[in-house]
Amino acid sequence: RRTAAALGLPDDGGDDARCSPGACEGPGRARRWHEKHGLPRDDRFVANANILAASTRASLLIDPTGAALRFAASLLEKKRARICSAAEPGFERTLATAARFGTALIVRDVDEAWDAVAHPLLNKEFSKGGSGGASSARIGGDAVDVSPDFELVLHARDRAGAAGLPLNLLGRVTVLDFSTTRSSLRATALSRFVRAQRPELERERVEAARELEKQQALLQTHEDQVLAKIAGSSSSRDGGGLLDDGDALNALEAAKAEASDAAKNAERLEKTAARLSEAAEAFGGAATFAADLFGVLSRLEEIHGAYAYALDDFLDHALFSALEKTPPAEPGEDAATRFDRLTRPLIYEASRRVAGGLLRREHRAAAAVAVAALVSRSRSGDEDLSNALAGRDVLSGGGPAGG
Repeated sequence: RRTAAALGLPDDGGDDARCSPGACEGPGRARRWHEKHGLPRDDRFVANANILAASTRASLLIDPTGAALRFAASLLEKKRARICSAAEPGFERTLATAARFGTALIVRDVDEAWDAVAHPLLNKEFSKGGSGGASSARIGGDAVDVSPDFELVLHARDRAGAAGLPLNLLGRVTVLDFSTTRSSLRATALSRFVRAQRPELERERVEAARELEKQQALLQTHEDQVLAKIAGSSSSRDGGGLLDDGDALNALEAAKAEASDAAKNAERLEKTAARLSEAAEAFGGAATFAADLFGVLSRLEEIHGAYAYALDDFLDHALFSALEKTPPAEPGEDAATRFDRLTRPLIYEASRRVAGGLLRREHRAAAAVAVAALVSRSRSGDEDLSNALAGRDVLSGGGPAGG
């Protein structure tokens, strides 16, 4: 990058220097994960996925929604990934089989049941006593050959359960927290609102992002070519320098011109993407409300353990049905009217799915008051919604956890 700057070539920013080799391959890798393996479009998920792909240790996924579990299973499909439970009776045999044949094993429920039988694999306590000089480890009471292709991923449903795991396990793995944040849920909801209400806008945004990715890759290619020309001229046998190599200078000038064009195109596409993102923010209020509404519903579990509400159910059922039933926009619609038009069906669908499962009348009343408080704060433009996420005082007083 310093050499390119000295030659007057544009700087595309490069990769983060803190990333290990192969861990950060730009937006192209993330886009493939989104489209092919179903990785949620969330910065935290992308960062954790990069770490998962680059880590040389077993990973422990903290994954309340199950999205990371599905992503890992799809990502490791070529390794014939199998999902098993740490609580199942044949876990030790399943572990030994996967280690011997070099397949990937994803172990669920480690926060509920964990057996130290896998610790030799986590510690890489291998010996060369295997058949044909292969590495082997003791699993249970048996020495098992361990294939170099074997990969082990652990999965826990919640952060509290993972925190209760033995320290000698946590110290052997890379802990990756895939818990959904308010900002990531807002981004997911915003994308769905835009796809439903302005599909042409979403298509333009995706196309602009892909074209921008191509331009950035082209810039990187030109930089590599320039550096290769410099290296080739410096090591030439005739002892001449770069300034004495006419072909190299011509190639550098051509690369510089092409890189400048690519930089201009990338700048134009960045402005286009920014303009489309700004237009999408017309649905930002409804997206924020959707994220906060899930916060209300998820806190119902504090009243009773049976009230746990899955994020997948909220997104794939309540929000999906609400978007199908949302009426079209009227000409000249203002922000307040748009907010009501988008959120009313969502409140109805979410309430219809949740209310029937609440055991007591006061629990239903507490949930209704919490949602009403959230609606009121959202309409008033109060950005400090953290205290309203579950009607904190209302829900905690909604009745005992029993019956």
